[in-house]
Amino acid sequence: MKILMLHVDDFSYEAKKKAIKSAENVSQKSYSTSNALVVFATVEPNDSKVLDDVVKDIVEQLNRLKVNEVVLYPYAHLSSTLAKPGEAIKVLLKLEEMLKEKGVKVHRAPFGWYKSFQIKCKGHPLAELSKRYSPPEYKPKVLDSYVITINGELTKPKANELNEEIRIVWESIEKGDWKCEEDLACKYCSKFGFVVKKIGDKCFPAYLPLAYFMFNAVLIYASTLALNVNELIPIYFMKDTDVEEECEFSPIVCEGFCLRSSDEEQAISVDESDIAIFEILTIYRKSGNCEPCKRVNSFHLPVISAFFNDRLNAEKFLLMMHDLTHNEAEKIGQKYVVMYNLRNDVKDEWFDLIKNMVGRDNKDGIVRIIEDSNALIDVEYLLVSNCGKPVEIGSLKLIIEGDKYVVKASPLGSIERYIYMILDKAAKDYKEGKPPMLPMWLTPIQVRVIPEERSVLPYVLSVVDELKRAGIRVDIDDRNVSMGTKIRDAGKEWIPYLVLVGKREKETNTVVVLRRIDNNRIDMSVKELIEVIKEELGEYGQLPQTLPLYYSRRAKIALPSDVSNK
Repeated sequence: MKILMLHVDDFSYEAKKKAIKSAENVSQKSYSTSNALVVFATVEPNDSKVLDDVVKDIVEQLNRLKVNEVVLYPYAHLSSTLAKPGEAIKVLLKLEEMLKEKGVKVHRAPFGWYKSFQIKCKGHPLAELSKRYSPPEYKPKVLDSYVITINGELTKPKANELNEEIRIVWESIEKGDWKCEEDLACKYCSKFGFVVKKIGDKCFPAYLPLAYFMFNAVLIYASTLALNVNELIPIYFMKDTDVEEECEFSPIVCEGFCLRSSDEEQAISVDESDIAIFEILTIYRKSGNCEPCKRVNSFHLPVISAFFNDRLNAEKFLLMMHDLTHNEAEKIGQKYVVMYNLRNDVKDEWFDLIKNMVGRDNKDGIVRIIEDSNALIDVEYLLVSNCGKPVEIGSLKLIIEGDKYVVKASPLGSIERYIYMILDKAAKDYKEGKPPMLPMWLTPIQVRVIPEERSVLPYVLSVVDELKRAGIRVDIDDRNVSMGTKIRDAGKEWIPYLVLVGKREKETNTVVVLRRIDNNRIDMSVKELIEVIKEELGEYGQLPQTLPLYYSRRAKIALPSDVSNK
């Protein structure tokens, strides 16, 4: 809850008309008073748990001001994370009741109305005071944990009977041990410009040019991916939203990457048929570690929220999102350990759905029976990282709200975590002796052209022009340094294809292509190179180039010394 307390000389309001369908009915539509404390209040989810603190602070302020009247004024503009109207009214009514029990004279303005008001605020030091109240950290109670086999059997094997990845996740859950000693994927994040900006005791992400390009490439891909939902249910794209999460960060348990309650209500009330909403949420957390891409105090989460009238369609959509989450990980060479959190009071009713999901995976998973969750099923997709610790990437929930079945899916996870997963694959490749690489669609520069001498520059420009016409992101290393230096510097940037051009290539109208993946040199035409790159791009979209054509004109940004040569 957020409140703004103002000590006023005079205050008056008039309710004009209802702003929402669920606005309360009132007989008194106007009110005026003087020498009172006006409390503008924004109710957020779970605020019933903070009312004791709110009442305590309001009463203390009244005593300091020697005032005995409070005007409780519902005000939805202090936060972007609003409680549902029904919950908000209950909280405000309870707040009014608790204040009256303290002997305070209270007038509460009507909820859900457009209102005009006039105010004259006093000018002393205590006349204006704002407060923010956060409910206690959400921690669902875990009643029991099992390994579920592909046959749907719940077992409690010993640690030495578990496969390696499930054992790592199981032990991390039991010990609460998630921290890596040295995470190469985080270093790669820094290498590409995903940096951490420390403000006080909090860490926020910042994006240098290469990182900003990669961030936007994933953002657009997530939006494109959401369009596939149209095959099953109409989807609407909402504007980006800021969400402040009050729970302490937990790598495994985190309640609610929810849309704003007002948007959910709109989705249900506008259309009684099945409907889905896609939105990029910016999540702000109270705590987080300073690990680029992986754990910071804010991140961006693409979310699909789908609302269904019947269980069958909700289950069908849930399975579709489950398969999509796995497929997106497999496309970049990763695989998940899946943990299914099932609410205790519905475990018998919904367990068959979890068995279905495990059977589709064709691999064992983890089931936890929990209490105190608003989700019937909460699925967490965990990656065992290059440093041997689990990291949650994707997330999927099934919730019942009113008469609607709601599926909330984030098949890529947050944009930052998805990029972390890609760079984690590169880190694993490096540790296996393979060259670390980015997927072709995510690589800021896909081809670097290196002329062997200045006399071939006209031919180089014709090669570059042909590549650019095909939509390939390409630059020219025009620096006055040795060929070896140019090739090494391209390697530091993980450029997948180097095109070497000399007199022979000019005369034969070909190029020499040096492939990063295997360090092979191949003679080919520019057209053949374009076909190879297009095949690697596959279904992924191709963003336009954001870096200068000439390498010498690029701004130089220092890279971490311990990863710059990897």
